[in-house]
Amino acid sequence: MVYDSFLIRMHSATLFDKPGRKQKGDEALENLITLVKIIAVFIAAIILGNWFTAEAKKSKLKGEPAYKPYFSPPGIIILIAILGLPIAVWILRH
Repeated sequence: MVYDSFLIRMHSATLFDKPGRKQKGDEALENLITLVKIIAVFIAAIILGNWFTAEAKKSKLKGEPAYKPYFSPPGIIILIAILGLPIAVWILRH
């Protein structure tokens, strides 16, 4: 009987809570998820930067023109990010 009344109280508490109200551990979990996202972006940037640097060194050793690394896969990804991101933000805002 005590167990049933406990379940009823728990169920009614969750039914009548405001939908936007945060629980105790929600903020910590959101912070952890944000931190994981930031770390993932940094790791991707480091990998892409190292890949581009390796392509630039190879190009320089071969005596190719200075613009050649920008037409390699990491260079194209960097150019798309540099040129495409501001355009995408502008399109989404308008």
